[in-house]
Amino acid sequence: MLRSLVGSEMCIRDSSSSILLFTPRNPPKVVKIKGIRFDLIRARLGKYGIKVDHHLIAKAHKVFCEECHSGSADMNQFDRVMRRLGVTDVYVNDRIFHCFDVDLSGTVELPEFMIGLTAAWESPLADKLNAYFEAMDKHGHGVLDRVDVERMLLESRQWRSPAEIKDQADIVFDAIDPKGRGEISKYVFVEALFHHPEVVAVFERCFGGATGGLCCHRAAIRDMRRKASVASV
Repeated sequence: MLRSLVGSEMCIRDSSSSILLFTPRNPPKVVKIKGIRFDLIRARLGKYGIKVDHHLIAKAHKVFCEECHSGSADMNQFDRVMRRLGVTDVYVNDRIFHCFDVDLSGTVELPEFMIGLTAAWESPLADKLNAYFEAMDKHGHGVLDRVDVERMLLESRQWRSPAEIKDQADIVFDAIDPKGRGEISKYVFVEALFHHPEVVAVFERCFGGATGGLCCHRAAIRDMRRKASVASV
């Protein structure tokens, strides 16, 4: 399934823990895989007086889609996006761009942008998952399918290979989709944080480390239930 996410490229790991990417028409190239620097994104936005929160994440998604119809942004498009979000210093925008563009492709994809901003938000994991869901739920159905989840894990750059990403997606779906429907609603997804520490571990890593602990997750989930008029357990 992940082959569709990496297109026609094939991935082979060499002894230096790099990944060789090549297509039949192109010579091999070596790309050092590293995670998106969520801490630097937060710090550089903060120095410009911009605080990452649910409102900024929603606005950023809207602006990115308006500026980048193809779903990806080069440096010039990214600069326009950031200017509309309030960062008008081209040097700062260049530095932020390279925090996202960890694969050195010269572009930032929409999922890559959204997961970077969401992870930079200092908030419980439940809030982050809710914000990401709302931003990336293309059809407004309140569900993400397995491809969406695998794409989320891929764009975080926290795992080195498609096989590792598949293993992590298996952990998530085995725990919270035992009937194999292949898609998860927002509330089922977020409430899994109550009952499945293995799911928490996957998304803690996806969003760049500790995000408040189980008590904060549960408090955020209870708040979501109240807002949705859903009875607490």
